[in-house]
Amino acid sequence: MKKSLKIGLIALIVLTILNTIAIIFIYSRATDAFDDLYKKTINSQAEIEKIKTQLQK
Repeated sequence: MKKSLKIGLIALIVLTILNTIAIIFIYSRATDAFDDLYKKTINSQAEIEKIKTQLQK
């Protein structure tokens, strides 16, 4: 194999690994953010129901 071809192949492998790590990191951050948003939405709905029942009394 030519030297430049080996260097290109190694660079491609390294970039693929880094790209995979970045995708996993972004996915986990997005999942955490959506979980947070879901919990806040559920809590808000519970608060709205409490206020509705207080207003009806």
